[in-house]
Amino acid sequence: MSSVTVAFCCNDDHGLPLGTVSAIDVQDEIRIVAAMRESSFRRYSNRNGNRLSVSRRHYDCGEWTSHAGNIFWDATTMANVVARSMLKYLIDECGWAVEEYSDGPYADLAKRPRVKEEA
Repeated sequence: MSSVTVAFCCNDDHGLPLGTVSAIDVQDEIRIVAAMRESSFRRYSNRNGNRLSVSRRHYDCGEWTSHAGNIFWDATTMANVVARSMLKYLIDECGWAVEEYSDGPYADLAKRPRVKEEA
């Protein structure tokens, strides 16, 4: 199972956690941003390992790196399928928007229609 580095814009201008996330980057492949409002965000560990709660969903993740790149961003690793599931949920269910993407493995999330057509 391949993994990717996922970065979260989740800190204030002093580097302290806000409790929300406003943008997510996946390895220079795709960036999504909170279009209307930020989603709640929490990281924690349990007997099954490291977990991440974004909005109302929980995802497995690797070790956490604070201030990855600069003080606003933290990062972790996630299985590719888990990262894709999180992005799809935030785009489809929480109204997040794709800001940037490459023609890599996440391009289909950006290129697909956002609203289902009625028959």
